[in-house]
Amino acid sequence: MRELTQEQKKIIYIASIVAGSLLAFIIFVYMPQSKKLGTIRRQLIEADTQIAEIGRITEGKDLNAAVKDLSAKLSVASKILPSDESDVVTKLTDLARRLKLQINTLDPQGDIKSAQGVAGYDLSELPVILSLTGEFRAIGEFLDDLRTDFPALVKVKNLAIQGNGEGRPALSASLEVSAILAQEK
Repeated sequence: MRELTQEQKKIIYIASIVAGSLLAFIIFVYMPQSKKLGTIRRQLIEADTQIAEIGRITEGKDLNAAVKDLSAKLSVASKILPSDESDVVTKLTDLARRLKLQINTLDPQGDIKSAQGVAGYDLSELPVILSLTGEFRAIGEFLDDLRTDFPALVKVKNLAIQGNGEGRPALSASLEVSAILAQEK
């Protein structure tokens, strides 16, 4: 085997130094900066997503105007949502009386706290078991008013309507109404 000349040794040393420098650059500069760049890209995507969400909420309006509009809507919603069981019971009995329905049973089951809330409010659901007797039109109007004009957010569950015998215009209705309650935090 032949010995390397002085020039060949210099070339190998220079190539080794260049390769070592390149390897050190990749390990100590490029890779850490690449990780930082990836983190910055993810943060930029998250910021873009948040900006898009704000744009969707504001509907293209100025942010201050949108905040005022949303605050006004929250204020209106807080006035609509009853704060306790007695509000719901009163509203249900008032509606039944107005429609000349006889209330046989009105049994609030106790409110169930919701894990979700709205800014400044704790929400809960109040199931109420209700049994009514009255003319079929009045019961139909009662159900329609619960759906469209009732001054609280409610949903009707387990509805059962029965006749009270042949030739009698009165019907009996049993239902469970769940109302949403909102209490300020």
